[in-house]
Amino acid sequence: MSPIAKPFINGRWLSPEGRDRLPVINPYTGQKIGERIICTPADVDEALQAAYEAREKVAAIPAYERAALLKRAAERLKKEKQRLAELISMEIGKAFKNTLEEVLRSIETLEISGEEAKRLFGETLPGNASPRGVNALASTIRVPVGVVAAITPFNAPLNLICHKIGPSFAAGNSTILKPAPQASLIATELLTLLLEEGWPEEAINMVLGGAECGQQIVKDRRVKVISFTGGYMAAQNICQLAGMKKVLLEL
Repeated sequence: MSPIAKPFINGRWLSPEGRDRLPVINPYTGQKIGERIICTPADVDEALQAAYEAREKVAAIPAYERAALLKRAAERLKKEKQRLAELISMEIGKAFKNTLEEVLRSIETLEISGEEAKRLFGETLPGNASPRGVNALASTIRVPVGVVAAITPFNAPLNLICHKIGPSFAAGNSTILKPAPQASLIATELLTLLLEEGWPEEAINMVLGGAECGQQIVKDRRVKVISFTGGYMAAQNICQLAGMKKVLLEL
């Protein structure tokens, strides 16, 4: 049976009923290798609401637990590296030697994210830069921002997802992921592995779709940070729609 890329929303994989199904084509051979289920606007809104309602629960997960889950995810990728590299090659037509290297980078990304989960400290600052602050101290702490939107491209689909959801979870945020349409099978497989390793269902939602899907996420006020890797024109559109949000761009 051909693999099917499914959205993961509010703790469940969505079924094809009532939703468009599009073929996944190997760009090198031109053959159909699977299908992907496209989110409706109502699906995207449900994902946004689920991520928003989960933000406090995710933020309450202790740092050591977040670190352990990220390390376990990295170990699972090590066990599955051959199969994951083959899937990336099949889906985006990239040479196996390059996709295997990408899986190895993804493992490092998750490992480092796990290490950083324990190092998100605040700081204590002396107040004596001003006469009014003599004998005073200012203390800051780091807190999760809430909902992070992660929008990723096709050219390094596994590693760039890990680059976004790894640090987001390490910092205690709830993430809504929109992978590139051309790379939805590997995104589905990664989420499957994360959930099997105990990743909290409420910590991640994944929507599948095109530009309209991304635009709906970007302009929603429940999202507090947008992390996007891709092209200049798409980034310009994101900045025009985002409003008062933090926007992180790699172009």
